[in-house]
Amino acid sequence: MIQFAYAGSILAIFAMACAKSSVVHLMARLSTAKSTMQRIYPWIHGVIALWTVFSVFALAFQCGTVRPWLYTPQRCSNSGAVWYPIVIFNIVTDVGLAFLFAPVLAKLHMKLSQRVTVISLFGVRIM
Repeated sequence: MIQFAYAGSILAIFAMACAKSSVVHLMARLSTAKSTMQRIYPWIHGVIALWTVFSVFALAFQCGTVRPWLYTPQRCSNSGAVWYPIVIFNIVTDVGLAFLFAPVLAKLHMKLSQRVTVISLFGVRIM
């Protein structure tokens, strides 16, 4: 059962990275062709990739390289500490994406009530 938790935590990082990347791709599709935001998107993808690589390696090697699938709290006494930078950076990137996405959605050609609804749905990421 512990092996599933070990593998699940690593796969969760990939799932979160894919979700963040899909939001950035959606922002790129909705923004205008020559906007300033178009130049920011590759940097955002780079930050997401950096977070993903750091998180996966930090979780994969938190208990050493010799049989890491034999994870036990006694063997990895400080295993919870590796989650702090991962979670903090995850929160920061989610908040950043939510704030970057609002101006892109505000420029859409929709009724104001529909734009507010869409912005609030994407703003739920902050919570």
